[in-house]
Amino acid sequence: MSNEENLADKSSAPDSPDQVRNLVKKLDNDDQMVRIETRTTLIKLGRPAVKYLAEIVAAKKDRLRWEAIKTLADIEDLAATPYLIAALDDENSGIQWLAAEGLIRLGPEIVEPLLSALIGKTDSLLFLHGVHHIIHDLRDQLPPEFGTLMEALRSTTKAERGGVIAAEILRKMRSSS
Repeated sequence: MSNEENLADKSSAPDSPDQVRNLVKKLDNDDQMVRIETRTTLIKLGRPAVKYLAEIVAAKKDRLRWEAIKTLADIEDLAATPYLIAALDDENSGIQWLAAEGLIRLGPEIVEPLLSALIGKTDSLLFLHGVHHIIHDLRDQLPPEFGTLMEALRSTTKAERGGVIAAEILRKMRSSS
């Protein structure tokens, strides 16, 4: 990127909380191009945008939740982890998928908070499927005991066992660090 492009990029970046909030509101615009441009700006802003996007991840409108999760996933910052994990339980499968893909891109660093969330969510098939998807995609970067967890998550009759296995893995992770 040239110096001129870099300066133009920085001069157009929002520099106050109100500007970022106003930008986030544009994710609800009916014009798809406005939403895409807004998302791109928020992604470039990165971590500072996460807390403002977090304010809309539970919005009633599917499109607004989708935009928030898509943007959080594309920011690729660990600060978005709790919001992406929560979205694994969204009623909209497209939002669940975006959240799972975003967590996969963040890598194994998300495993501890994901396991913590799983322990309390074994009654949600949507959440269990999302966790299975993530662990499946990260399996080559995870210890072998995650195979047992994947097996439990694959079966609706063993879902509660998944919570127990997650707790055991989490205990091992915490005691070894």
